[in-house]
Amino acid sequence: MIAQFFLSNKLVDVNISLYLCKNFHKETMLINSVMNNLQTKNPYFNISGLTSSEANYICERIKERLKPIQEQVGAIETHTSAIEGEPLDNFKRVDNIGGKLEEIGSLYAISAYLRTAIKEKDARLEEVSKQLRELPQKAEQEIKPIDYDSLAKMNEVTIDDYLQTLSIEGAVQYKEAEAKAAHIGKYIHNFDEIRQKLTKQELITFKQVGEQVMKVKHTPLYNINDLQSLQETLLAEHRQWESEVNFYKSKFREYQNDMRVAYNQALLKAEQERSEKIQQWLLDKTTELTKIKEEIANFRIVIPNIYKTEIDNFLKHIGSVREQ
Repeated sequence: MIAQFFLSNKLVDVNISLYLCKNFHKETMLINSVMNNLQTKNPYFNISGLTSSEANYICERIKERLKPIQEQVGAIETHTSAIEGEPLDNFKRVDNIGGKLEEIGSLYAISAYLRTAIKEKDARLEEVSKQLRELPQKAEQEIKPIDYDSLAKMNEVTIDDYLQTLSIEGAVQYKEAEAKAAHIGKYIHNFDEIRQKLTKQELITFKQVGEQVMKVKHTPLYNINDLQSLQETLLAEHRQWESEVNFYKSKFREYQNDMRVAYNQALLKAEQERSEKIQQWLLDKTTELTKIKEEIANFRIVIPNIYKTEIDNFLKHIGSVREQ
């Protein structure tokens, strides 16, 4: 089961990015499964039994107890030698070899069981600690990010955005004033060139046609005074339309400023709300994981019935060693 547990955790780590792309319910089921694995007591833990300190102590005592027994069965001599009664060695018969080997096997089994349980408990505590360390990064993924692109539109409004806030009459009035101011203004700039042509053009010129010189008469199509009067009329009309365009542009600048203020307020509010959500999420998850960690820390290693006598004998020599 220990190998199964760690294999499961490795698979979760390797594939976590894939699971994040799936639906919320499947991800929740996965997280709950991992949490259940961490909190399960089977097969090593219960509310009573050995602390990790007691289990470590017993494992160290088992090592001490095994050493002389292993030395005995590990160096068995079949003969002892002597010359005329004088011993050449101190070899002795090792009695009850089978019993000693059985004892070695039993002690190794107890140690292996306890060390496996200790390792399992430590691994679970480390897994919870790891999840606690990763909470700030995970919070950034869990809490919906701020839609900066949508907010930026408030800070980048155009004249067309402003026109959408007006009535149909107001929007049409601006478009009409803009068009007339632009086109009348362009025409007025051409008036000087027209006036120069009208005044500079000679009324009579001569043109040679073959061997004859013909007189060409140039008749003005416009009266200079009429053109001057028209120009003054158009200038006044242009000033009127341009004034109206400037009025709307002034209102647009006010709209821009209002939207910048609204943008800054909306951005600040969004950042504050997201920060509060992250802090609340961190608080909830930290509380949840801390509770699980405390629960695991309080787990006691179950003493199997077949090992109870041996373990009790070891504990008699130390009283009760409790975890700090």
